[in-house]
Amino acid sequence: MKDFVRLRDAMGHGLFSAVCAEMSNAYLVAIPQKDTPEEYAAAQEATLKNINFFKRAYKVKFEDRDKISYWDPVAELTSGTFDHSLWDKFARTRLVPQEDTTDLPRFLGLNGKKNVLWVPQKFVTDGACGLSAGQQSVPLEAFEFLKGRTDINLVFGQHYNKVNDLANVEKVCAEFNAYLPGRTEHPEVLGIRGVQHKLYYHMYRRLKASIGIAGTHTWYMLTMFSRIPQIILYNKKGAERWDLIGQAYRDAGYKIYPLGFDETTDFAEYSKEMNILLEQILED
Repeated sequence: MKDFVRLRDAMGHGLFSAVCAEMSNAYLVAIPQKDTPEEYAAAQEATLKNINFFKRAYKVKFEDRDKISYWDPVAELTSGTFDHSLWDKFARTRLVPQEDTTDLPRFLGLNGKKNVLWVPQKFVTDGACGLSAGQQSVPLEAFEFLKGRTDINLVFGQHYNKVNDLANVEKVCAEFNAYLPGRTEHPEVLGIRGVQHKLYYHMYRRLKASIGIAGTHTWYMLTMFSRIPQIILYNKKGAERWDLIGQAYRDAGYKIYPLGFDETTDFAEYSKEMNILLEQILED
């Protein structure tokens, strides 16, 4: 294994890379996929600002980016060449906060509730896994079983643009009576996309479970809060092998249940499967 692990960005795959570095006892080095020194420096600063909360990452100068020999696990993950034997070690590796969390948003509105993170659809995607946001989404109707429930508190967890998407997000949250982070407390976190990941630390810490489309939130919980049961919804044609990842986490004692779909999926039956899994998780 190499001494350096490449960090491309600060989204979900950035957290994936951070764990790869942690389990390899390697340095995490920020090398964005940018073609000019100015774009490179800006992307590098933004990435470090986000990831250093989880694991210390180091800068590599633009002119030195091709001189260093590193492992690029994201390139392997998205091309389907990642060594699947590593998932067992990955599932047993944790990231811990590298900063004091005392002054981070507390999300007191979630106190005393059975909070379930809910990510019904993707609004945006980096396309790294070869699928559009629409292809990674599940019909909203498949979540009808969540409506009207008083035993759980749905917490909307999808990244979205707080200007262009807010009206649609608020409509969905009203329909499902879901808590929208940033709307009633901590307005600085509204939108999620573009907000520092660390600001959601205490929100994730208060979750009982999670159900939704695979994304940054998925990696956040897997790498920092693997104790939180997850039902991970994913398109089977994506590059990420969620079936193998889920099995590795279950072998490590965690309740991680990926549920795949494709264009042939009967979403009425898929909805029933989600409901059964969620009930099993909540009963434990």
